[in-house]
Amino acid sequence: MMVTKEKMIEFANKNGLYIHPQVVRHWDEWLERTNVLGHCPCSPKRPECPCPQCVEEVRKSRRGACTCTVFCNDNYIETYGYHLKLKREDFYIPD
Repeated sequence: MMVTKEKMIEFANKNGLYIHPQVVRHWDEWLERTNVLGHCPCSPKRPECPCPQCVEEVRKSRRGACTCTVFCNDNYIETYGYHLKLKREDFYIPD
């Protein structure tokens, strides 16, 4: 299944997640790479992105992000945003 920008935004909106700025800044490259791989970038055992494990990983991980750090929550932004020189406005915030 092909991943699209719209699919990722819909997934983030549905699950109350943010999309990491590195992905947003490089949408085309990220989408192309992921579609060429044919699976989630974090593991060939995950046949699609966003993968079904993503939401649970974000909720349960201490860092507040999925394995490939594409999707994250407030905890990630608060903990790592400053260190990465990112502001909340840099993250794609769902409607």
